[in-house]
Amino acid sequence: MARKLAVFSVLSFALTAQSTPTRVLDVRSFGARGDGIHNDTGAITDALAAAASSPGSTVLLSAPGTYLSGSLYLVSHTTFRVARGATLLGSALYTDYPFALFPTVVHPSATLPPSTTTASRGRQSLLAGARCTHETATGCDAWGVLTNVTIDGGGVIDGQGEAWWWADDAGSPAAHLRPDMVQPYLVNGLTIRDVTLRRSPAWTVHPTLCTDVLITGITLESGQFDQAPQYAGHNVDGVDPDSCTNVVIENSLIHAGDDCIAIYSNHGPTSYVTIRNVTCHTPISITHGGGGTHGVLVDNCTVHGDWGGDTTYKPQWWKTALRIKTDRNTNGTVENVVYRNVRAIGVDLLIDIQSWYPCQNQSGMANYMQCRSFYNVKPGVRPHIRNITVRDSNADGAWRSAWLNCLPESPCEDVHFINVSAAHALPMMCENVHGGVEGSPTLDGQHGCFLAN
Repeated sequence: MARKLAVFSVLSFALTAQSTPTRVLDVRSFGARGDGIHNDTGAITDALAAAASSPGSTVLLSAPGTYLSGSLYLVSHTTFRVARGATLLGSALYTDYPFALFPTVVHPSATLPPSTTTASRGRQSLLAGARCTHETATGCDAWGVLTNVTIDGGGVIDGQGEAWWWADDAGSPAAHLRPDMVQPYLVNGLTIRDVTLRRSPAWTVHPTLCTDVLITGITLESGQFDQAPQYAGHNVDGVDPDSCTNVVIENSLIHAGDDCIAIYSNHGPTSYVTIRNVTCHTPISITHGGGGTHGVLVDNCTVHGDWGGDTTYKPQWWKTALRIKTDRNTNGTVENVVYRNVRAIGVDLLIDIQSWYPCQNQSGMANYMQCRSFYNVKPGVRPHIRNITVRDSNADGAWRSAWLNCLPESPCEDVHFINVSAAHALPMMCENVHGGVEGSPTLDGQHGCFLAN
C-alpha cells in the first residue's frame, strides 16, 4: 500500500502566498501604445523594472489593447496581468528574441540555484524568468533567482508561431532554435492562472528548475487544429514542467501541437506533480531525462485522440492517451506514478511505456524493430521505470489497452492495472514487465503478459 500512496504527498504542498498588490503599473503609463503595430517591448520592460523596486506590484496590460513585444524578463513579487480583452502579441521578428544563457544542471541532486557554472545559449522566450547576472568564460556563476511570480488576468498571450513553424523549409534564420513562449527559469512560487495561450513558436509553457508551481484555468491553443492552418504548429507542446518540484496543473483545456503535458527532467529531478481536471487533445507524457521523475498523480483527466490524421508515416500506436518514454542510453528513474479516473476517447492506446524511444515513432513493426536493433547496451547506463498504477480508467474502443516495451537489462517493475476498462480492444502487448491486472474484466486473460515476480 505504501507504493500506491507515496505519490499523493504531492497534494500537501502549499504555494507561497503572493504579496498583496500595492501598485498597479499600467504599461500605457510607460509609453505602450497597445495598437498591435508599434513595438511595446521597451515600455513593458520599464514597467517591470518599476515593479522590481516595489514588491507586490501588478504590471497591467489593460484592455482593450494588443501589445506587440519581444522577449521580456519577469521580476520577483510581481503579477504580470494581461486583462480580459487585451493581448500580449509576440513579435514575429527573430531579433526581438536575443540569445541568452540558460543554466545546465543534469544531476540527481540539482539545487536551486544551480551549483554549476555550466550554461547553454538559446533564444530567450517571450516571457522569461531568471537571467544570468555574472557571465564567465565557462558559462555563468550567478543567477537572478525569482520568487512569487504570477501571470494572470483573463487575456491572451499569442506567440505568432506560424512565423517560426515552417521557417526551416524556407531557410529562414528562425529555423535556428525556436523560442518557447513562456519559459520561467529558476522561480520559487510560480502561478499561471486564467489566461489563453496561443500559437507558441515552440513549447508553450515550460517552467524549468522551478518550485511550487500552480497552473490553473488556462486555455491553450497552440497546434493540431487541422481546420485552421494558423494553429497547425509542430512540436508545440502544451505544458512541460522540467526539473521542477511541487507542481499542480489543473482545470484547463489544452489543444497542443505535440504532447499536451510532458514532464521532463533534463536539468535535474522532477518531483511531486499533480495533473487534475484537465482536458487534453494530445498525450500526457513523462519523457526522457537524466534527472528522473518521482511522484506523479494524474487524476480525473480526459484525453481525446483527435490529432494527427496522417496514417502513412505514423504507426497505429501513435495516438496514445498516457505515455512514459525514455531511451536505452539514458539514466534516470521514473517511479511512483498513479493514473486515476482517466477517460481516453478515440485513442489507439490507453498507455504506452516505451524504453526504446525514438523507435516508438517508426511506422510499422518492421521499422520499429530495425530501429531497436541499433541500440546497444552502454555499461552503467540504463533507465528504471517502477511503481506505475493505472486505475479506475476507461479506453473503450481503443486498438489495444496498453503497449509496454521495457528493457531486458532493466525491466519495468510493479506496473498494475486496477479496474480498467478497454472494451473491444486487442490484448495489451508487453516485454520485460513485472506487474498485473486486478478487477478489470475487459482485460481478463492478460495476466500472462507480465513476467513472473
